[in-house]
Amino acid sequence: MKSETWTIQQVFQDRRQYKVPFYQRAYVWTLKGQWELLWADIKDKATDRLVGATPAPHFLGAIVVEPQERISLRGVDTLHIIDGQQRLTTLQYVLAGLRLASRELGAKDVESFLAGVLDNPNPDTMAIPEVEVFKVWPTFSDQKHFVASMTAEKLATLKARYPDHFTQAGNFRKIGIVHPGALARIFHQSYDLSA
Repeated sequence: MKSETWTIQQVFQDRRQYKVPFYQRAYVWTLKGQWELLWADIKDKATDRLVGATPAPHFLGAIVVEPQERISLRGVDTLHIIDGQQRLTTLQYVLAGLRLASRELGAKDVESFLAGVLDNPNPDTMAIPEVEVFKVWPTFSDQKHFVASMTAEKLATLKARYPDHFTQAGNFRKIGIVHPGALARIFHQSYDLSA
């Protein structure tokens, strides 16, 4: 076993996939429980950087992974997430929200960085490209909403994929509906930044 301190960029920079094994629970982090606290900390650190200050590092906690044996030349390196899947999945939602917001704002220079930490490159060399292109692959029960949310090209696409979750004015419904975790996190993230 080895222990290393990595930045978010280092965690997601290589051509690898963090896979949630079938025995792990589904994604359960909530907007009020964990998401708002993490997002507030991210915004505080970003604000510090914008004013020229050096923010204190944020310790996200330990992530425990188990490398999987690769059986062919095709594919990406795979690591099973033993501990940390809620955090890794949430970080992917944060980054996907940033990508949507940057597209809404026309900040094209951010796209290449975000593509590098959200998408594995060279799908033609993957065994299952529609799965291996993602840096994180959730449990079976979360896969449909994860893919639908992570592959949205813009906010309008997200709204079109989930029409029952938005009002006629395009706002997120707040009463009488339970939103999938992926949709709620990515929409709130991107809307908060692009509004």
